[in-house]
Order: sequence, then C-alpha cells, then structure tokens
Amino acid sequence: LLTGNATKIINEETTKVLENYNYQDIVSVIQNDKVNILKTDVVVINNIASEISDNIIKALDEMGRVDIKVPIGAISGTKILSGTGPNINIKVMPVGSIDTEIKTEFESKGINQTVYRIYLNLICEIKIIMPYESISRKIENQILLVETGIVGDVPETYYNLEGINGEDTLQLIH
Repeated sequence: LLTGNATKIINEETTKVLENYNYQDIVSVIQNDKVNILKTDVVVINNIASEISDNIIKALDEMGRVDIKVPIGAISGTKILSGTGPNINIKVMPVGSIDTEIKTEFESKGINQTVYRIYLNLICEIKIIMPYESISRKIENQILLVETGIVGDVPETYYNLEGINGEDTLQLIH
C-alpha cells in the first residue's frame, strides 16, 4: 500500500517539475559552418534532478503517519502465523531517500542518423517504520528528459562490414 503511494508521489512530483521546463531549456543546437553542435545545459539538468528529489522527500514527509491494519499473527514474527488472527491498527511512518543519476545514450538509426537521449534515473528507498520492525523497499524509476534525432550528411560510400571476419575482408578488397 505504502510503496504504491510512494510510486504515485514519485510520478506526480516528476510531472510537476518537468512541466516547468521546455526542451530548449535543456538542449540547444548550435550551427557552426557545416557542423551542428548539440549543447546540453548541465546546470538545468542538475536543477531538475534536485527539484524532483526535494519534492518527493517533502511529499513523503507530508504523508506523515499512516494507519494500516495488520493481522495479529504478523507481529509474532513466524511466517506460518503471519496472516492469522484479527487485524490490529498500527501507525507507520514512511521515510525516504532519493538517489539520482543522469544517463545518456546514443543509438544509431541508419547510415546518417543518431538518436540522443538523456535519462534521469531515480532510486527511491522507502523505509516503513513500525513499532516492531522496519521494512525497506527500493523503487526505481527512469525518466526520459531529452530525445533528439541527429541527422548528418549521407556518405558517398558506405560499407556495412558487420559480421564479416578478417579473411572475408581481404576478399572484399580484391
């Protein structure tokens, strides 16, 4: 139940932060003679990661103590009894920490096209503190911040040598 709420909080807070940024805030294309240079603004990307983390932690803190019903057999610590007995109300408190990691990826799409992506990986550790034990859950989420197609010139000559070993390459040259 609480991890479902935490996942919902992560998604909502991420959406709220990303609504405040445009693609042009993160990536710009600089044209210089015949060369296009892709420039990413690292400060903006770090601000996004920081805002998302801060907002998630604040939302988890605002969640405060939550009442859950647990079968009394679960308190015994024995797996056999874990689902037995009447339910009792327990107040639990979710606590969380967030790690962020920026990942980039280039993917070839043909002889003159490449797709460039920037991801924000969120690793959220939620700890549920109960009177008799603590439970930790890790929630991982990957957010696509940027996806850009880079188109270059079509080469005059193109050789696809993929799957050809050294001996075959010599035959190709002759």
